[in-house]
Amino acid sequence: MNKALFLLASTFGRIASGVSIPVVDCQCIGAILNNVCYSSVAQAIEYSKDGDTIFVERDLAINTPISFSQSLTFKGLLCNSTRPYLIATFDSPDRAILEAIDPNTQSIDIYDLGFTSYGGSAAAFHSLGNETNAGGQQIKMSLRNVRVSHMKSERP
Repeated sequence: MNKALFLLASTFGRIASGVSIPVVDCQCIGAILNNVCYSSVAQAIEYSKDGDTIFVERDLAINTPISFSQSLTFKGLLCNSTRPYLIATFDSPDRAILEAIDPNTQSIDIYDLGFTSYGGSAAAFHSLGNETNAGGQQIKMSLRNVRVSHMKSERP
């Protein structure tokens, strides 16, 4: 391994698919984007662009649904051998923690992350469509090692 790549790998963690994985130090109480710790997932999304990866190290309370139009990857990082969860603290039967709102095509990848709620009505993910009409929106989604529990959506 050349010296520059070794330094990059030892500074940012292992490198996979062109994305540097931050070193997990369990100190970020929000979300990590481009090796910067933001105060929330919503704030990291605000500063993201198509193709970015947002990392989560610990359980995070999500107080309001997060709508976004970028194509993004959400990746949980094990902290003390524990998978992080995004926890809906809002109660809305037709809303979700993550809401993809690009009316055309959006790619969403979610890896090693859990979704749950504090007992209210909320979903993990929604797009613009409903059960009978997706409109023109196309969602390309990949899920790996994702857990959804204790969630309830009543979206028509």
